[in-house]
Amino acid sequence: MWRQRLEKQQREHLQSCQAEFEEALSRDKELDTMVEYQILKKARVIGMTSTCAAKYRSILQRISPKIVLVEEAAEVLEAPIVTSLT
Repeated sequence: MWRQRLEKQQREHLQSCQAEFEEALSRDKELDTMVEYQILKKARVIGMTSTCAAKYRSILQRISPKIVLVEEAAEVLEAPIVTSLT
């Protein structure tokens, strides 16, 4: 019975710690995104692959560049390029 109580307490404590960790991780990711946005919005030229453009899609949408050059157009099919740029 003591062991079951201890296991239950430890499980509850672990769940609480996990929730706190996930919240802290979310805040950390949000701060990283804000820092990256601040850096990229000041840049005159931003170079990245279509994969990176897909990864940073939300930041690029906020920046909304007027001109976009796609250097790897011959290596990537049209659909992924259009998807990452929309």
